[in-house]
Amino acid sequence: MNAYELVGSAWDAKIQKNDLEGYLRRARDCQAAQDVLSRAAGEKYGYVTLEVYAVPTLMGCASEKLAALGSTVDDLAR
Repeated sequence: MNAYELVGSAWDAKIQKNDLEGYLRRARDCQAAQDVLSRAAGEKYGYVTLEVYAVPTLMGCASEKLAALGSTVDDLAR
């Protein structure tokens, strides 16, 4: 649920035109978020990459965590 909370905060930051980089940095355990950071750092207008990919990437990370948790719960229930 923390991952979804992070998504909500990042979405709010996007709407308010705040720094999205920090939200991606907080998702240390999400390789996709780290990939977006690396890509943005290598681009002339990296803020555009952050603006476009931050929230969807964080949502993907949160979805993956929830799916993994669901799988673990299913395994334990067997």
